[in-house]
Amino acid sequence: MNVSSKWPHNRLLLALSPTNLKRLMPELEKLLEKHGGQVVAEEYVPLGHSEFSSVINKFRSAQPNVIFSTVVGDSVVALHRQYRAAGLDPEKMPMASLTTSENEIAAMGGEAAAGHFTSAPYFMVHKSPENEKFVAAYKKRWGADKVTHFVSESCYFQTFLFKQAVEKLAVSDITPPNIRDAVKGAEMIAPQGKVRIEPANLHTWLWPKIAEAKSDGQFEILVQSSEWRKPLPYAAYPGQVCTEKGLTQT
Repeated sequence: MNVSSKWPHNRLLLALSPTNLKRLMPELEKLLEKHGGQVVAEEYVPLGHSEFSSVINKFRSAQPNVIFSTVVGDSVVALHRQYRAAGLDPEKMPMASLTTSENEIAAMGGEAAAGHFTSAPYFMVHKSPENEKFVAAYKKRWGADKVTHFVSESCYFQTFLFKQAVEKLAVSDITPPNIRDAVKGAEMIAPQGKVRIEPANLHTWLWPKIAEAKSDGQFEILVQSSEWRKPLPYAAYPGQVCTEKGLTQT
C-alpha cells in the first residue's frame, strides 16, 4: 500500500530499537529514495530505554515530516508521553510505528497517542462478524476495560490453526516437525479476515492496514489492503530468502 500521495511526507527520522536494526538502513534508504523520500536523522536506543530527552531534541533539530519508530514495549509509553510533554505536534511531525497497538495506548493514555500512526494487520475497530465475536469473548474473559490488538488477535487465530494441524495427526505422530508439516496451507476466517499459512515459508497471509490513533484509545483505519498479502519475510535482506527451513542464500 503506497500512502505517499495521501501523506506526502518525504523527510524521515528514524527512532529505532533494538540497535541491531541498523543493518536494515541501506534497504530502507533505497525504498525511501524510490518514493522521493530521504532519511534526515537516525537515533538508536536499546531495549527498555525510558529517557528520551536526547531523542526529543533530535526531533526538534532535524524537523522531519514523519518519525518512523520501532521502539517497543514500555519504551513506547515513555516516548509518547515525553513527546507530548515536549509540546511536539503530531499534525506536523507524527510518529509511524509497526509496534504501537491499543495495548500500549491504554498504558500511555489516548491523548499521548492521538495523531500518530500504526501499520498492522489488525485493529480492534475492524468491522467483521468474526471480530465482533472475538472482542466480545475477550472482554468477557479478561474484563470489559481490556482491549484487543494485533498480538492478541494473532495468538487467537494461531491457536485454531494449531488445532487444525494436530487434528490431522494420529496421537503417536504428534511431534513438532509433523505439526509444522500439517499446518502448511491451513486457513480460517480470523477477526482481521481470511488467513493462511504459506507452505513455502510457514508465515501467514495477512491483511495490512494503516490507522491513526485517537484520543479515546482506539484507531481509525485509514487505508487497508483490498486483498490478503502473501508473506515475504526478511525481504529487506538482499541475497536471502525465507523458506520453511529458515533463511537461505539465493
